[in-house]
Amino acid sequence: VTTNGAECMKHYLNETVAFIADIHTITKIKSTMKEKSEKQQLSNLTEDTLGGQLKAGLAQYLALEFTKGGQRDAKAIVRFLPWLYNPPTSVQQGAKDFVDCIDRIRFLSWLMIGSLTHAAITRNEGTIICHPLPVDASQSIADYILYILTGFADQSKTSVIHMSSLFHSFILCQLWTMYCEQVNRGHDPEALVAIMDFWARITPGILHLLSHSKVLAEMVNLHFLSLIEALQEINSIVLANLFAMWVPVLYTHQSQLPAHVQVRLQTCLNHQPSSETQGDLRFMYAILLKWLNRLQFKIGQIETQSSHAAQFYSL
Repeated sequence: VTTNGAECMKHYLNETVAFIADIHTITKIKSTMKEKSEKQQLSNLTEDTLGGQLKAGLAQYLALEFTKGGQRDAKAIVRFLPWLYNPPTSVQQGAKDFVDCIDRIRFLSWLMIGSLTHAAITRNEGTIICHPLPVDASQSIADYILYILTGFADQSKTSVIHMSSLFHSFILCQLWTMYCEQVNRGHDPEALVAIMDFWARITPGILHLLSHSKVLAEMVNLHFLSLIEALQEINSIVLANLFAMWVPVLYTHQSQLPAHVQVRLQTCLNHQPSSETQGDLRFMYAILLKWLNRLQFKIGQIETQSSHAAQFYSL
């Protein structure tokens, strides 16, 4: 049955972007559901997940529309994301600039979740291969993340929102890596070049933050290790190429890792890819989809926490 819902939504693409980008969206949805449940004296088991699922679903729709627009005009994306190719500079280190950067990183993460979810569901065999962002945006995306890494030491104590920036940055690193790998699987070798260049730009920023203090080093190490674990779970090509260089990064600030970190790292070192994940595309995409579902829940939880904190913080 055709509802023409997508056609109706085309008139509201900017509103959809704003809906996904709004850090309060999930909190508002959860609050509305809670009110209705209390009135009807019902327990609602989906109030913690529906907001993230809704954002991810709309992000998938948006990713498809951006893909269609990009097929007609390579720079069509700029109409909806005019900031994409204009990352902030190091002189723009105010609290407001920092929050704006976090918002854009969060939005890009949702967009990547939408794109990768579509790839996982269709196994990249649909009528449209969902690639909403051109790989030439990789440098700008790296610059957004570098902006956070550069300013995090000074800005992180400002609020919970600022503190969450490191989480969102590493999440986008994971998602952009997998996105470029998906584009590369579509026989675009430039995507692999772009993501390797992306990491060449990002890694010095990570090393800089690791050298700042012991507390920050421990925080960054946990995020970086989580990134390694995530990419390993989904058989990342990039991880296979960079793993040997990334492990020493964890030892930048300390020669001996905490026991719990050492155990997790050793698990990564001992990891042997399943033969199923290497040969069976269906199995590979099932793992990717499962990973994306967990990721959207995590992002949703952090956004909810930041939304609550934002009520007590104003720029």
